[in-house]
Amino acid sequence: MMPISNRDLMDRARLALRGRWGQAVVATLIYLLCLAVFQVRNPYGLFPRQSVWLSLLFGGPLHWGFNSYFLRFSRGQEVGYGELFSGFRHFGKALLAYVSVLLLVVLGLVLLVVPGIVFALQFGMIYYVMNDHPDLPVFEAMDKSKALMQGQKMRLFRLYLRFALIVLLCVITLGVALLWAIPYIQVTLAGFYEQLRAGKES
Repeated sequence: MMPISNRDLMDRARLALRGRWGQAVVATLIYLLCLAVFQVRNPYGLFPRQSVWLSLLFGGPLHWGFNSYFLRFSRGQEVGYGELFSGFRHFGKALLAYVSVLLLVVLGLVLLVVPGIVFALQFGMIYYVMNDHPDLPVFEAMDKSKALMQGQKMRLFRLYLRFALIVLLCVITLGVALLWAIPYIQVTLAGFYEQLRAGKES
């Protein structure tokens, strides 16, 4: 099947959010408050101070739940806010996945920078994979994410550049607009994963 362009994925995300923005914003607010409570660093630049141990312990489950919520949201399923905490039902796997990917990315960044970016892109689908295959061992889920991202890393990188511009524009609103930008980003990424998954199954 022909790949959908990044612009089309973003257009589809806006359509998926139409009439459901309120639900998505509330879910994002809950997630950000949890990050603040657990002092977990997040990719949107909020709450930069952190406890390393709290971040390692709770980062995985929180990211698992947030991705799970918006994966189901993007599929048009009815999803409650309790889904944001679904990662705690898989605490061990979520923790191992978070620490494993983090170590690879940090090591890659320390060594030559570029390998760290490649690792981040290569394993960027791991939480979606584990949501669809919760019984899959973590390292097999990493392999599956790697297989999905084969030949797609540059495309995902370009998508992240688009997101970076959106996040920068949110600075004008003192970060308030992130409550709308983050759901938009998450639904787009879920759509990116869905396209990769469909491509592998076709």
